Amino acid sequence: MKEKWAAWPVYRRAMLLATAGILAIFAVLYPIANTQKGLVYGDDFYRVKTVDSAKVYIGVDHGQQNFYTSGINIRGGNGEGKKTAYTVSQTPEGYRMECQVEGESFGPYTLKTFPLEDFRAAPETATLADFAMRLDGGLEIIDVATGETLFRGGYGLRNTYTQLISETVTTEGDSANYMTVDGVKYFNYSPASPEEGPGPYDLVAFSLGAEEKALTHHGAGWAYLLGLLVAAINIVSIVWAEELFVWSMSFRVADPESVEPSEWEIFTRHVGWGLFLLMELIVLIMGLTSVA
Repeated sequence: MKEKWAAWPVYRRAMLLATAGILAIFAVLYPIANTQKGLVYGDDFYRVKTVDSAKVYIGVDHGQQNFYTSGINIRGGNGEGKKTAYTVSQTPEGYRMECQVEGESFGPYTLKTFPLEDFRAAPETATLADFAMRLDGGLEIIDVATGETLFRGGYGLRNTYTQLISETVTTEGDSANYMTVDGVKYFNYSPASPEEGPGPYDLVAFSLGAEEKALTHHGAGWAYLLGLLVAAINIVSIVWAEELFVWSMSFRVADPESVEPSEWEIFTRHVGWGLFLLMELIVLIMGLTSVA
């Protein structure tokens, strides 16, 4: 093997070292990413840690609005990333929360749940089942600093979105997402996103919603295995290039070992090594940045 290595050109050695080196680097990065558990909200990943029995969710909020998948995210959907942290503590009545956006504090807020029977939006003629199909209970959100009630009504948690139905019945406006009980339309609670600070959907997502979702992490295992397969193929093609060429010639000529590779054969071989190296790098990066 030492003799083969010494006879190899620089490009071939570089391709082998790069292929193995990239695989070794990501073999360290993937386990590190797997240990950093967190919660996905919209398109953003929030890393979670525990501080004095409270959960702290830390991430970069890009302010996207995607009502039908994750509720209404904060700060108007302008795509500007802002470091955001939610501190969540459980209380006998529900949750106590605080929010920090780029170091500016908002709250604290209290989230209190109550039985769905106390949800007063339904007309007397409507049955509880009309709402229970989509709602899980009642909820009241209060800004402790100002005493303002941000929301009171019913909430429903689904795999892909959160639904809030306010106690205030309205038939005004136009929405594609509403429920009708006895001819009365109950619109999803969808106020304009505040320019600063969290809205009701954000607060629900990191309290009640977080309890319903399993924590996840970056670093998809399937991507690392695929990258490992691509790297293995490339390493085999680099180390045993001559042997593979002789084997392929054995199907064409009687004496394959006497055949010398053409310049075109050598050129395509080099291009192939580079393409496999690039494919390995792309697959591993995509897997590391995606959520498992």
